[in-house]
Amino acid sequence: MTRQKSAGYHNDFKLSQRSWGFNLEDINANPIRWYHGTVDTNTSCEAARATAQLANRYRRNIDYRTVEGLDHGGIQTKKALEVLHWMRE
Repeated sequence: MTRQKSAGYHNDFKLSQRSWGFNLEDINANPIRWYHGTVDTNTSCEAARATAQLANRYRRNIDYRTVEGLDHGGIQTKKALEVLHWMRE
């Protein structure tokens, strides 16, 4: 559970349901590498993958990667050096 109890989850859900003011498929950015842990309790791998696929519909600039056994915080700590190396390339 979070410090905010269930209020944080409810707020995230409400925010995800309203318009973001842009379409995911309109994102025009440099290549994006998206890591998502299989034990992330904030967002399921299926939901994250679906979001990446929608954003990738036209430009194919997102490299989505599932990482076994990591959660939301674990991704940030375990993949930080890999991300920095990739960004330097």
